[in-house]
Amino acid sequence: MESLVYWGVGLLSLAALLLIIEVFVPTAGVLGVTSACVAIGGVVCLFRYDWRWGMSGLLAIAIIGPTIVFVGLQIFPSTAMGKKMLNLPPDALDGGAPAPSPGAEFEALIGEEGLTLTDLRPGGFIRIGDKRVAAMSEIAFVRSGTRVRVTGSDAMQVRVRPADDSAHA
Repeated sequence: MESLVYWGVGLLSLAALLLIIEVFVPTAGVLGVTSACVAIGGVVCLFRYDWRWGMSGLLAIAIIGPTIVFVGLQIFPSTAMGKKMLNLPPDALDGGAPAPSPGAEFEALIGEEGLTLTDLRPGGFIRIGDKRVAAMSEIAFVRSGTRVRVTGSDAMQVRVRPADDSAHA
């Protein structure tokens, strides 16, 4: 009669293993359904031995099954199969360097001085070093050829004001 306990525990272990394999090798639910059937068989064996063993088996399924699925779904996007299925680049989620923010290039220019290439009314272009940069004046109008200082930025342009406040119109 104790062989029912061995069969029950063995079948529940096999069901957990099949569920783990299903997470990493997607089979369109075939291994998941097989896992559920094997788990039911294991619980039936445990109930045939003793109702306490059967309830313990049900409790184990209720805790271990969802835990395997939850952890598997957290890990799945970082697997090779997950990256293919989710259409992610091969180096995604590897913990590499984070992608720079869209305005990071302009944030590095804060405090730099440049020369206006066009009149800033309030928008236009400035030159900082050898780079042409879109800019927005913090005051109403700045003539071309005026030295300006970068005071802020956003994703598309920098905010500037004249380097010496007497140079604006």
